[in-house]
Amino acid sequence: MVCLLGMSGLFDNPPAVSYLNIGFSYPLCGSGTTATRPAACPKAEGTIAAWRSVRSREPGGTARMDGSDGGPSSVLLFVALIGLVLASAFFSGSEVALLSANRLRLRHLSEQGNRRARAVLDLLEYPQRMITTILVGYNIVNIAASTIATAVAIDLWGARGATIAAIGMTIIVLVFGEVLPKSIASHRAVPVATAVGGPIAFLAKVLTPVTFLLNALSSGIIRLLGGDPSAKPTVTPEEIRTIVSLGQEQGVLDEQEHDLIHRVFEFGETTVGEIMVPKVDIVGAPRTMTLEEIAELFAQHPYSRLLVYEGSLDNVIGAVHIKDLIRAQQLGGKTLDDIIRPVLFVPETLPIERAFARMKALRISIAVILDEWAQTLGMVTMGDIIEEIVGELWDEHDAGEGDAVALDDRSLEVDGGYLVEDLNEEFGLNIPEDVAKTIGGYVFYKLGRVPQPHDKLVVGPGVELAVLEVKGKRVTKVRIIRGEGAALAHAVVPRPTEGAQPPAGPPEPTQAVQAEQSRVQESAQARAEQPDPTPTA
Repeated sequence: MVCLLGMSGLFDNPPAVSYLNIGFSYPLCGSGTTATRPAACPKAEGTIAAWRSVRSREPGGTARMDGSDGGPSSVLLFVALIGLVLASAFFSGSEVALLSANRLRLRHLSEQGNRRARAVLDLLEYPQRMITTILVGYNIVNIAASTIATAVAIDLWGARGATIAAIGMTIIVLVFGEVLPKSIASHRAVPVATAVGGPIAFLAKVLTPVTFLLNALSSGIIRLLGGDPSAKPTVTPEEIRTIVSLGQEQGVLDEQEHDLIHRVFEFGETTVGEIMVPKVDIVGAPRTMTLEEIAELFAQHPYSRLLVYEGSLDNVIGAVHIKDLIRAQQLGGKTLDDIIRPVLFVPETLPIERAFARMKALRISIAVILDEWAQTLGMVTMGDIIEEIVGELWDEHDAGEGDAVALDDRSLEVDGGYLVEDLNEEFGLNIPEDVAKTIGGYVFYKLGRVPQPHDKLVVGPGVELAVLEVKGKRVTKVRIIRGEGAALAHAVVPRPTEGAQPPAGPPEPTQAVQAEQSRVQESAQARAEQPDPTPTA
């Protein structure tokens, strides 16, 4: 800055002149038209950015600098600089800790009476206000720190001090105001959040006018861009799935817990058409059957419920339960119509969660799946839907059903009802999934005719399908062969197929069926021993 002196030519005796020195370089002192650096024009020494009063004593005398006028010393400025850097670390660490703290953990602490945790939860109820408060404080302390650092550096090193201050403050703020506090806060989010929650809440109240204006401005900009400033962030199913996977990787969840949670999310995405027992596998009973004939049908198949139809399976009228059948035969005087239970009719695109809700509300255990022409496609039981969450439920009649049997590391035999999607996922195959759901259906579709034993089909590079067994028009057993050098991805373990299929060979009847068979046989024998009431000629 230019030091103002008396103007020679106007004053014979230059009066005392006050100097304003807020610069950081040598002042220029001028007299008349000549600018020089006389000794009377002092350099800034020991203090900066201060008002200094320098008075000339007598004409020709030397100017005097009074450094004792209350200007801040470099030591005090240095202490203030350290405090501002610590404040910067406080704000940056607070931001990370408050945003990454586990809310479930905070809620648990709050329920135990932890007031600090309660304060943090209150802050998180209004995240925009909290973030604005932190950013305002962060920017204030950083700007102040940079200003003081520049002043101190220029006071010490002159004009080049500005460059030194810029480089030094960048490193200091980056390390001590950003990286270090945020690293600590991210590793100890809950303890740090509970420690800083109170101070941040206090600052939020103090800075309410500022944060209100800033939030109003940002909300207006968001509205102009077509957004909704009042919308709160939501957790997506994909994010929860990622958290579950990370939990398994870190040992928090075991494999069964991981699979169970994933099946819960898939529950809402699966349709009844994906899990139904296909029409070809349904065992039904014509409405014209007697109770004895129904009992014989139960004895031949390991099921507890059978569909009842009139004419064909495309006209299902209900279902019969083996318990109702046994009770009706014990009481006597009952017909099939008396024990038919209602079934639920649903489209194949209905999500299983909605089907489950309807079946539960109506207390119906069987749903019949219809296509757009009201033709029967298959059926689903309450048990089939529950298995989508808890996994396959086995009983004594499931042994051997739908197994995948390893012949060697490049070939295996699977049931025709094995899902193509599961084959690809479990054994590293690449069979197209858009053609058919089961491997038997895929073979049928690709051959374009009813498959026969020994039919072979090449699927992509290095994969061959061979038909081993056909029952009626259904492929019941398929061999999958990998080419040389292409081993199966996983060890093959027995696994049941989706939907019920009768096992090979006659099954062992249950105790209830055995009892019913004995009763039917005794009844038939008693009728045979009775004399024919019809009179003879």
